[in-house]
Amino acid sequence: VMPLWSLGFFAAVLVGSVLSSFNSALNSAATIFGLEIYKVYINKEASDKRIVNVSTIFGAAMTLGSFVVAPLLEHIDGIFSFQQHVNTIVSLPLVVVFLVGICSSIPDAFAAKFGFAVGVVAIIGGLLVPEEHLHYFHTFFIAFVIAELAVCMATFLPCLRRCFGAQVPRPEAHVQRLANVVEMSPWRPVKGLVVALLVVLSLLIVSLQLGSEWLFYVFWALWLSVLGVLLTWSVHRRSEKGHGAHSAKRAGASPKEVIEEAANPMAQDDTVVGADYIKGIQEMP
Repeated sequence: VMPLWSLGFFAAVLVGSVLSSFNSALNSAATIFGLEIYKVYINKEASDKRIVNVSTIFGAAMTLGSFVVAPLLEHIDGIFSFQQHVNTIVSLPLVVVFLVGICSSIPDAFAAKFGFAVGVVAIIGGLLVPEEHLHYFHTFFIAFVIAELAVCMATFLPCLRRCFGAQVPRPEAHVQRLANVVEMSPWRPVKGLVVALLVVLSLLIVSLQLGSEWLFYVFWALWLSVLGVLLTWSVHRRSEKGHGAHSAKRAGASPKEVIEEAANPMAQDDTVVGADYIKGIQEMP
């Protein structure tokens, strides 16, 4: 299909994309092992240099292990299908814990670990069933429900928690403590912006479905208009707010405070890295 002169370019792009994906996955695995497993469970007193060395050794071992595993994939019918099955095993327990953490603040670390372990066992056991009897999408859903129920049981059943050595009979809802140094008031134009983006994206979909060139140009015009309004509004509001707050602050300041403020650029910063943020962090118990 491709011209002969372009085969070298295609091979370079293919090899580059494969190595990029492999390196990113390898670095992520080494970092997770060093910070989340070795530092937490194996050597809690390990220095940063020790963690880096252990992560490097782990990454090298993973690389050598991949050389052994790669030839075993020769007889697999489809590499994409096999990858989806492996991703199902890896992603399901993570999705369970992530979703529980978003939806509720009651389950504690024990409930999350219990649901994680049950999810891994459920998805591996479900994948052992022949796919002609149960598709792996259905297996994913069933294992997901089982893992969520396991989290609920590990949260609200004291007898189960005592059997596995949980220190607290029943967890209480976590209350996040904030330093109140960052303004959290809702942004007023957000609803109008969401509606505008939905209209613009719907216009893009319709133009591509109909193959209409003029609708495509209208989409780009509206998209640039919405982007311009968004950028102009943000810059104008930030400059107006910063100028007003800074003027009010300087109006009630003594000459000595004005001189100290000029010598300390962090005191003039109204962002989250400014002096108010640092002060709030230092005052937190």
